[in-house]
Amino acid sequence: MFRFEDFPPGDRRRWEKLIEKEIGSLPEGRPRPFYMRDDVEGWETRAPLWQETGWTLVSDLYVPDEVGVWRYTEPVPQPPPRTWFIPAGAALPAGRPGPEVEIFHQVPAEEGPSMVMGTAVWALPLRLTPELTWEGAESLRALPPVQPLHISLILDERFFHSILLLRSLRKALQENGLPNVQFWVQPAAHLLEISPNLPGAGKEENLIRLTTYALSGILGGASYIYIPAIDREEPHAERWSRNISHILRYEVAHLFTTPDPLSGSFYIEAETDRLAAALRAYLS
Repeated sequence: MFRFEDFPPGDRRRWEKLIEKEIGSLPEGRPRPFYMRDDVEGWETRAPLWQETGWTLVSDLYVPDEVGVWRYTEPVPQPPPRTWFIPAGAALPAGRPGPEVEIFHQVPAEEGPSMVMGTAVWALPLRLTPELTWEGAESLRALPPVQPLHISLILDERFFHSILLLRSLRKALQENGLPNVQFWVQPAAHLLEISPNLPGAGKEENLIRLTTYALSGILGGASYIYIPAIDREEPHAERWSRNISHILRYEVAHLFTTPDPLSGSFYIEAETDRLAAALRAYLS
């Protein structure tokens, strides 16, 4: 019979030697080969990064007659809610807006006495490089100090990069006095293109790419996830895209009910802290 105390904890150098023995010299840059408890400050006491109860599918195509069958808490609205997508750096117009950045759906312009009807969602050209450094972070300086703050981001197939982008941006904004942030995410255009690197590739592979994208958005804490039709000419394409949401929502245990499934991962927590610290310089 073995006891936990019989196994002394391994220090960082011991793990480095074991990894070097298996794969040779340790790779340079980020992410590191492994993370330990001492890489994360206050790990035992930190609260989940987000406390939302789930996400909303935003879609331009779906099967209206089947929505109720699939137990949406609130049926996908038809037409979708009026939402303006504003480029970062632009001021929210007082009257009828000019050429807005339109991402998810067509929105009719409505004029009020001195306001635009709808929600302003600020599109950020923010991304993480393969080395986990920021690109486009200067656009954060244009964000208005409003609550709730709606931000639109483009995610690609890099699963952990997308999760870290969302989590670290949320943490940086929370620490800068903006706790109520709503993320709208959309897939990068190439996720809907047939890959030239796969022999015999077709649109079916894009179903897997979009699923990976949607899952990273959920784990990163997105509030609104756009899953476009894979191929509008295919009769079942909109159903394929819509069912990504159904499977992740109803067939992946605890994904919908756990407020922060990745909380406690030393890798995720350590890189979230580091990347958020880098963003705060742009928010100061």
